[in-house]
Parts: sequence; structure tokens; C-alpha cells
Amino acid sequence: MSYNILNGFHSSDKLQKIDKRRLAAAKRIIKSKKPDILSLIEANYWQSEMDYAKLFGFPYAARFNRGKLRERGSLVLSRFPIQNTFSTEDYLYHYSHVQITIKNKKIWVTTVHPHPQLSEKKKLTFFNKLLNDLSPGPRIIIG
Repeated sequence: MSYNILNGFHSSDKLQKIDKRRLAAAKRIIKSKKPDILSLIEANYWQSEMDYAKLFGFPYAARFNRGKLRERGSLVLSRFPIQNTFSTEDYLYHYSHVQITIKNKKIWVTTVHPHPQLSEKKKLTFFNKLLNDLSPGPRIIIG
């Protein structure tokens, strides 16, 4: 499951304030769907870092921070062990990879979040490059 939580549940007008209604709605949705893997897009924080793994009840987490102050990024939560992680960072193009072991099989989960102001042509170029650069094997691409 992928969920864009827009500014890490922070209010858009006051980035240091959590929007409790949005957070409560997300908790209800995630609890009802019970995903094994959850990718949180825009898992941003400013004044305080949230413990999303604890908040949503996942034992494993991999955070990918970016931005000048490392305050922006994505997060992958899993009910299965996370072995390897890496990411590619660019202001307009961001993707991260986690390797998860499920029943002794390793799969890659790739989270993508191209900048919304990119043209469709540039997004297509981004995804083509990403797909050409990926190693073979089982993979889930979400974002």
C-alpha cells in the first residue's frame, strides 16, 4: 500500500502543527486494510520527527530523508525484515529501494515520487530510466 501523507500530516499553513483529523483518518484506513508493506510518501517532519512505525504498528522501517535539512522524504514500513536500502536523490526525481524478505524470498520495493511540476514527458523519461536501471528479480514499484 502506498499513501501520500502530504507534509507528514503537518498543517499546510503551520508546518510545525500536526493535522490530527488527517492523522486519525490515515490510522483508520491503514488499520482497516492491514497492509504488509506500507510506503509513506512525503513522510516529512519539521520541528519533531514522528515515529511512523510505532504509530501504524509496523516492526520494520526504512526512512529516506532528503532536502537541505533532511526534513523531507519517504518511508517504507514492513511486517517483514528489511535487509538492504538505498536511494537516489534529486530535487525533482526521488526514488528509494528496500529489500524485504518474505518466507525466505527476497523482493525489492521501490518507492517513487517525481516532483508534481514535472511535465508528463519528463516523468516518462524518469520512469524509463528507472526501469532500465533496475536489477532483475522480484520487485514492487509504488508511489
